[in-house]
Amino acid sequence: MADGDLSEARRDVASRIFDALADERWHDAMATVEENLAELVSFDPVLIRTVADTVPTSALRRRPRWWALRQYVTHLVAAPEKPPVFPDIDVEVPEQLPPADRVVLLTGRVASLRSRGLFREAADLADAARDALQAMTAAERAAIRSLLPLVLVQWGVTIAADGDLVRAADVLLEAHSAAEETGNVRMAREAAGELSWVHAILGDGAVADLWLERAARLRAQYPGMRFVRAADDLGAAYRASDALDFDRCLGLLDDESTLFEELTLPAAGLRAIVGSRARSAHPVYSLARLQVAVEGTRPGLSEGGLNAAVLAVARGTVLTYQGLHEAALLALERAPAMHPQAEGLLRTRRASAYLGLGETGRALREVAREDQSRAPRVRVEALVLRATALWREGDRDGAVTAFRTAWETSQANGLRASLAVVPMADLEALAAASGWSGPLPQPPGERLLMPAADYRYERLTAQQLAVLRAAAEHERLADAAAQLGVSANTAKVHLQAAYRRLGVSDRASAIAEGHRRGLL
Repeated sequence: MADGDLSEARRDVASRIFDALADERWHDAMATVEENLAELVSFDPVLIRTVADTVPTSALRRRPRWWALRQYVTHLVAAPEKPPVFPDIDVEVPEQLPPADRVVLLTGRVASLRSRGLFREAADLADAARDALQAMTAAERAAIRSLLPLVLVQWGVTIAADGDLVRAADVLLEAHSAAEETGNVRMAREAAGELSWVHAILGDGAVADLWLERAARLRAQYPGMRFVRAADDLGAAYRASDALDFDRCLGLLDDESTLFEELTLPAAGLRAIVGSRARSAHPVYSLARLQVAVEGTRPGLSEGGLNAAVLAVARGTVLTYQGLHEAALLALERAPAMHPQAEGLLRTRRASAYLGLGETGRALREVAREDQSRAPRVRVEALVLRATALWREGDRDGAVTAFRTAWETSQANGLRASLAVVPMADLEALAAASGWSGPLPQPPGERLLMPAADYRYERLTAQQLAVLRAAAEHERLADAAAQLGVSANTAKVHLQAAYRRLGVSDRASAIAEGHRRGLL
């Protein structure tokens, strides 16, 4: 349809809606909106809000899904670049509601829970809403056909926020198909952007690139449409990082006009890692900036789901670059329990830290199953770490086999940077033994910072670290001992042993050194 014809069609829809409102034919006005929802939500969401504000409450009660639709459009109108949040939809959803209304209201509550950082509860409710959709008859499903792309996008985004990226990709693909079937350009654009970053984090490079191209085409085709959030910019930043194009990656992440909103913490985590790897920022500065980003988000958003995983990975990675492998392990251990896919990212970082500490056996145990992960990024990192550990243990054949598989997987998915999770000396030795003549992951100017080859300090035992931490919290050693449930004499013995390993002679110096090493 030509632009002129499209504008004429929109004017006709608006005229019919206003005529119905003027005649107080509330049902007709709402029905006309739903019949043309794909067009209106993409290009004229204000009109939807106008209907919701004009129709009396009694009419809205007869179509409960409009409470969720109204709130969604309110946030589009108020802040078009930001994601929808649904603070007013956190209500009970009665079982006796018509199925179509129940699914939409459940989805409103899903988004409400997600926006407060309750990712697990939100994902469970998204599953319940999806089950309700599957149980609907064909006629009931047809009643919300125009809303399906919207609810599917919300479910996919929520499942991704909980850390189940593979399943999120499946739901978002379904959302994109539904958007194309209904002509909902906004939802097609959103789904493409979300799919780009989800596949980019997984390491499905070729698939992520396809979705980035799709999102770019929609952006160019409909320049006047305001989008929800810069999901495709995050996907593009990940892909630039994978290619070791750090300048482009940081340019995308630092663009002040880009609003990541709910993706702020994944973007901040990537910025911390890339800023350190590119040597454009000192690791200490990168960690401080990351903490500022965490403190600037809504309470609860950093404490679970994918956000907690990417923050732990970022902290652990940057500490590893500094050679603070013990502190890296501590940072990774603070991450809460999470989805197995997100856990895979933590395991490869723990393995890298164990290698730095010279504990090849523990490194191998961390990645024992991850080389079979459904995420190519995790597979590549796990295989390189496995190859390095085997090489150091003298298993040359096993090391070469693992390294060749890692290299082939990285080449197939455009994951050059994922090879650089071990010291360069190990990488060069593996490449030489494998007969590989291609370039190693080193960008122009040799700017790439990689994990330090060894740990320069004597590692504290668990008891010594516990006493040091308690001593940092209390003025009296007796109070620190009481906190730990040990005698003051036992605490004193462990603390003095910690002094020797830290290279200091008093408590104040020990606490200062503990902070410097990232142990406190």
